[in-house]
Amino acid sequence: MNYNFTKKDIETMKELSAGCTYKEIARKQNISPHTVVWRVQRIMKATNCRNKAQLINYFYLNFHPKSLAKQSVINRFWKLIAIRVKNFFNI
Repeated sequence: MNYNFTKKDIETMKELSAGCTYKEIARKQNISPHTVVWRVQRIMKATNCRNKAQLINYFYLNFHPKSLAKQSVINRFWKLIAIRVKNFFNI
C-alpha cells in the first residue's frame, strides 16, 4: 500500500516512540486522545503493522533521515528508537 504520511502522522510516531502515552500525545498536539488512537490505527493499517513495536521499527527502517544525520536532535531521536526496538525484541 502506498501511503503518504502527514507531518502530524510522523510527529505522532516520534512522540509514541519516545514513550508518550496517547493522552500525552493528545495534550501536546492539542487534539483528542481518540484522534491519536485513530491516527495510530490508520498508520498501522497503512503499514501492515500488527503492533506498536512493529510500527516503531517500520518508521525507523523507512524514515531514517540519512541526509539529516548530522543534526544531533535527529540522531538522538533515531538512537532512542533503535534502543527501544532492541530492548523490546531483546536483540
